[in-house]
Amino acid sequence: MSDVYRFKSLKKSEAKVQKQEYNSTTGQDVVNYFLYVGIDYKGQLQMACVAKGFGGSSDVSVDPCVLVGLNTAIGVGGSIKVAKQRTIIVSRGPEEVEIGGRVIFIPQPILVNSLIGRYWEGKAQLSIDVGVGFKALVGVGATKEGTGSYAKAKSSVTDKFGQKRSLLSGFEAVGVGASATAGFKAGMGYTYDHFYGEDLYPLSYASKGTARKKIAVILKEGSTKTMLKLDACEFINANVIYFGNKKMNLHGKFLWHTTTKGYKGIIGCLEQHADKAPKKVKETAYLHLKKLRSFSKKGDGTCFLRLSSHKPEGKAGLYAKGTLTAQACVASAGANAEAFAGVIGSYKKAYARYQSRVFTAPYIVRTSRRQKDVKVKTILTTYDNEIIYSTFHLGLDLSLDANFNVFGYSKSLAKNTGLGKGLEKVNKKVQYRPNRLNQIRYKTAIATWVKPEPVAGFKSGKITKKKVNILPDTGVAYGQSFVVGNLKKLFDKYYAPSHGWNEEAVNDSYVKIIAKALRVKKVEDVLKFFKNKDVREHITENLPLDMGVLLEATYRIKGLSELDINMSKDKGTGNYLVQLSSDFGKKLFKKETSKILESIRLRYRKRDLANRDSTLFSLGFKAPIKEVQVGFNIRLERVERAGADGIVDVATVFIEKRLESIASRQASQVPAYEKAVPPAALFCQ
Repeated sequence: MSDVYRFKSLKKSEAKVQKQEYNSTTGQDVVNYFLYVGIDYKGQLQMACVAKGFGGSSDVSVDPCVLVGLNTAIGVGGSIKVAKQRTIIVSRGPEEVEIGGRVIFIPQPILVNSLIGRYWEGKAQLSIDVGVGFKALVGVGATKEGTGSYAKAKSSVTDKFGQKRSLLSGFEAVGVGASATAGFKAGMGYTYDHFYGEDLYPLSYASKGTARKKIAVILKEGSTKTMLKLDACEFINANVIYFGNKKMNLHGKFLWHTTTKGYKGIIGCLEQHADKAPKKVKETAYLHLKKLRSFSKKGDGTCFLRLSSHKPEGKAGLYAKGTLTAQACVASAGANAEAFAGVIGSYKKAYARYQSRVFTAPYIVRTSRRQKDVKVKTILTTYDNEIIYSTFHLGLDLSLDANFNVFGYSKSLAKNTGLGKGLEKVNKKVQYRPNRLNQIRYKTAIATWVKPEPVAGFKSGKITKKKVNILPDTGVAYGQSFVVGNLKKLFDKYYAPSHGWNEEAVNDSYVKIIAKALRVKKVEDVLKFFKNKDVREHITENLPLDMGVLLEATYRIKGLSELDINMSKDKGTGNYLVQLSSDFGKKLFKKETSKILESIRLRYRKRDLANRDSTLFSLGFKAPIKEVQVGFNIRLERVERAGADGIVDVATVFIEKRLESIASRQASQVPAYEKAVPPAALFCQ
């Protein structure tokens, strides 16, 4: 399927899934949505994650100007959150690799990693707010303010303990409140987060159909371990005559002919009966045992994902806000509006290293005369990312919301409505957002390498080599985000369907900016990318003008055959862990390292997030200390988050003559992808 038709079909399938009711969504629908990037050619990758845990935060505020009548608040706060996170990554590895001039066939190129680890986040904030305003309340009944100036509510009921309780306790029976404040506020903050997860049992598949079925089970059950337990239960039940004539059930359904067993119970059943079973059943039983026992051991550091990011942010400016509330018995309604004129900006720098095992098995060497087995080796692919997110805008922010609440049912009348969308358009008109300060920039080092074999005689797997050989598809990628509307202006100005490109005028500053961002030395290569029919059609016809897309250039490393490795001994297991050196990316990025431009890609990032963090406990108070008003708050929170992330390749233009020739000779570009450096895989919390 070509990239053009793939993009159109993706949009249709996304719309179809969004129209379905939640209850009618099947497991296959979830898998289809998760695999929107695809698993058709080398380099396609998508991820999904779920995190559950707890967090706490506290802040202190001081009002030093209470004596002079100003509402002033200087606040200092901090928070920390810790959660257990499961991340599932599905990618398409190479179908063949070249080692020592020989082409090695990879029979299972679809890779599935289920990484379990810890996520934590720390945050610190400093703020100042100086304002003047008024607050007025008019009503009859008990009040939130607790002033006692209103009549007490007379309506009451008797609860199940025989105690009389007010129907209106804590609310105005009938009342109207209004407030207005104007002033200056500024704030600054810093956030650091980190995640490390490891896959104890990486999976690989030959066909998309098999991979989809297994991914559906992993997404449903939550982990590879549960999926393997289910597989073992199905195997035992299919051969129940050899395993005690008792079927095994994992999820505890009450069935008279089954027994519910956990992890240890399944292993015990296989160990007890496997030796007495026929040869084929015995061999399969021991294969299931091997898979399940891998989760009782510590990993060898082969497949992992490490993420960390630093994010300073700040804002300063003038503000004005007003609120209006109304209460009538159990119904309430309100409206609030705020205007902020000033500067808001943030800068986030994220680092990620992802490593996956391409394959470990006796490879089949392709030759013209025969096929033969060669020595077992392990091939790994490592991605090192450095991503910068920068946002800056200067101008006026307007917000307005109206809401009502009846018997606990609340509804916002402004968010996600015509009013809310209209305010978004107004905010875009009255804000200054320079492109160079509102974008994603990244660079990725990609290395495919052969893991060295342990030295004979060392049971722990000691490796004496300090360098490893890298394979031909090792390289780097540079990318940056651009707004479709700005790219479309390029075509509107320099391209006409009847006359083609204006070659003399097109070599302007904007094209040079793109070339510089992608480290492309020849502007002609950038023009070659834009002249591609698929690129032109997507930018001018298919993509929304306000959408941000990624332009990415990939380079193959030339003249470099080895990279340094780090080896450490795990204290718990005694095994030796082998990884590329922490600075291997810097070596590839160096100007002195020779690079060949292979391709330029048009991509877009699709990310979905669900955040259900909630407060479990909150305590706060305000008190005068030596005539200065001091406030203190402490909160305990539940952390519940989920998300999916992936990058869709809309169009790829191969610049290198070798790859361009391969792509032009074939009905699809897949063979060219197999010979090229894969695209960048971006990971960020």
